Amino acid sequence: MNFLLYPECQCSHFEKPYRSFWVDVKVFEQAWSFDDDYFMPSTNNHFNIGWFNVLRGMRPVLQFGRACFSSTGTDGSLNVKFSGGRHRTRWMIDYLKLKAIPLGLDAVDIDDVLPTGRKHGLIQRELLEGEVISLPYSHKYIINKLGYSNE
Repeated sequence: MNFLLYPECQCSHFEKPYRSFWVDVKVFEQAWSFDDDYFMPSTNNHFNIGWFNVLRGMRPVLQFGRACFSSTGTDGSLNVKFSGGRHRTRWMIDYLKLKAIPLGLDAVDIDDVLPTGRKHGLIQRELLEGEVISLPYSHKYIINKLGYSNE
């Protein structure tokens, strides 16, 4: 089943306050591992129906995590800090086995940090409004779990 992709907590406006990108999982994992709130693989990765929503004529939506990143230390390594969505991000990495995952990045200073993210291979490309991800869950399952009528 295809699910629209939106950053967590911003289904009403796709581009603010976070802009969405596909990020390389290996580079992301390395950068996230420097954070005190890092979740090791296979930990804190439980499925949660709260990650889903319904928009536009009952179209199912997966709301993905939001973060910011910076270049730290003398070696210029990347560091990722979440503002929401650590559990769902760990779940996406562990269970969906994607090479790139969607991530909302803080739009305030995005133009300043994008070159760094691209240089390190973190940023693959911008995620466009209307893009979908295929998940092994049915529309009916999500609608019923969210408590909406399945009519």
